[in-house]
Amino acid sequence: MAEEPAIDPFILAIRCAQRDLIRRAGGIERVALITSRSTSAVGRWNGKRETDIMPIPVVRILEEDTDAPLVTAAMASVTGRRLSGSGERRERALSLIQCLAGDQASESDLTGTILEALSDGHVTPTEARLCLEKLSDKEVSHDRLKRCLIDAIAGGGLDVLKGRAAR
Repeated sequence: MAEEPAIDPFILAIRCAQRDLIRRAGGIERVALITSRSTSAVGRWNGKRETDIMPIPVVRILEEDTDAPLVTAAMASVTGRRLSGSGERRERALSLIQCLAGDQASESDLTGTILEALSDGHVTPTEARLCLEKLSDKEVSHDRLKRCLIDAIAGGGLDVLKGRAAR
């Protein structure tokens, strides 16, 4: 029986990462669809015994689609490096969006409560207390939004492209 040739650890890491990337992206047929490649080409990238490596533009498309830089991280780790910052930036971008949405929701809730209290031409003490509670909620959400913006400043800014943090 013939011996199998030794596999370069770099290539092995890349092939494992590309198989994981194909799985995360929805499988061979979906990857073929979004990358405009044939299912047989994608199947060769996905095969355990195959030696084909994904072209860089395909890696970029799939890593963007899945928001998982698996192949890029594998390439970095084999050379003794690691990726950093993209997850942190993404979290800051999502946090800012969530803070903004929360602030807008609190503003809307406060406005609705005040308008409802005014609708009959008389604001009762109970309605005024409820409005005051909604104002306190608004202040809390406003402070959260400020903290998110301060974090963006402290982090050197925040780049957001197509709804995702820049890498």
